[in-house]
Amino acid sequence: VYALAECIEDGKIDAIGISVYSPKIATIAVREKKIKLIQLPLNVFDHRFEKHISEALFKNLKVIVRSVYLQGLFFLSLDMCKKKIPLAHAPLKRLLQITSDYNLSIAEIAFKYVLSTKGIISMVLGMENSQQLNENIALLDTQKLPIELINEINNTFRDIPIEVLDPP
Repeated sequence: VYALAECIEDGKIDAIGISVYSPKIATIAVREKKIKLIQLPLNVFDHRFEKHISEALFKNLKVIVRSVYLQGLFFLSLDMCKKKIPLAHAPLKRLLQITSDYNLSIAEIAFKYVLSTKGIISMVLGMENSQQLNENIALLDTQKLPIELINEINNTFRDIPIEVLDPP
């Protein structure tokens, strides 16, 4: 961090950022005064970094999120999910029920859930083609999620196993 701080002083870079994978490192990162940006995973299933996002917001850090679609897990069929990541089967089945209850797609719920989180300045999304890009852009122009849906997500998907949140 100190070498990067010198680069800021020399005008070679504007800010120091870090991409974190564990709450322990996120805690260290948001407390490091020299770090101005933090990238971390956030999605319908992964709530491990909520307090870090709040702390970052309080400290005027910029927060960028990744893994919005949980590395594609949300788009697997239930059969494929059961084969690839058995622990994700029950939560994914419940998420599909929620999409049906609210008449929204998984993409809409996942994307808008992250957008509804205060303090997020940007999302890193993985896409394989221009159609997926256009679909994600279209999601920016749609209605926000109802607060009762956000609350249901927060209450329903609290204790998802790490093997699901960080799939192989």
